[in-house]
Amino acid sequence: MRAPLGGSRTKKRKKTWEPPWGVQDKKIKYNKNINIKSDSVEFIEQLNQISFQNNVEIDSDNIIIKADSAIYDNSEDLISFIGMPTTIKSEEVEVEFSGTAQKILFYNDEKIHLIGNAYMQYEGISISSELI
Repeated sequence: MRAPLGGSRTKKRKKTWEPPWGVQDKKIKYNKNINIKSDSVEFIEQLNQISFQNNVEIDSDNIIIKADSAIYDNSEDLISFIGMPTTIKSEEVEVEFSGTAQKILFYNDEKIHLIGNAYMQYEGISISSELI
């Protein structure tokens, strides 16, 4: 059996999928206190990922992140946000911070990394770096 010209091909397959959390009107409730919404949602079965495109927003008990796109990787239990820029803002009164970056990594334990032209303001202190 011969492989097709140009090597093997992988393609994204769109299908209706019911994840282990609720999906309603392109809004996903991730775990107990994290909601994700976007204009479109696509499950990429081969990679065990969910892709969110256009007007992506995550809202947890503590923060709001806005981006152009995002990918939830079930294997890594990680959401990667990409945008020009991607923004993050604290919702806690006691811990006030905000920031921007080309990419934000949001882990299930709410650990956050800002990557690429990253800027963060935390309690009156401004930090800028390639990685925060």
